[in-house]
Amino acid sequence: MSRTTKQSTVTADASLKEGIDQKYPGTTWVSQGQPYTTAQIDALLDKRIAANKESDQKYADWLGSCAAAKLLMEQTSPVIHSVEQRIRAEVGSDPAGLATFGLKPLRKGKRTAQSKAQAAEKAVATRKRNGTKPAQSPPPAVTIAKE
Repeated sequence: MSRTTKQSTVTADASLKEGIDQKYPGTTWVSQGQPYTTAQIDALLDKRIAANKESDQKYADWLGSCAAAKLLMEQTSPVIHSVEQRIRAEVGSDPAGLATFGLKPLRKGKRTAQSKAQAAEKAVATRKRNGTKPAQSPPPAVTIAKE
């Protein structure tokens, strides 16, 4: 099963038009009960060819516009990011204050078991390197209830 591309459709339409003009000039064609002259068929084929070529151009323009927008985003992201960071530093995590600038409070991501295990391994390695011991937590307070 072959796939019909836009270019093959344009080529087929142009060939059909040329063949009809050479072999069937002045013929009336009937399609779905409607009569069409060769000139009308030529006009329909011309419209199809022009529409396909126009859509190709618009698609190419759109791709160029997307590439330009992507480049602009890459070039300006560091500046915009630093502005947002400054606003976050001044406003804090106040949702109302951040909403003034169209920002939302940052949320901490959930830590996975793997990231927790890696953090524990790094902590042990750091303590070993520095020659320190982990902080001891005070024993829990025990209260005795008198009767």
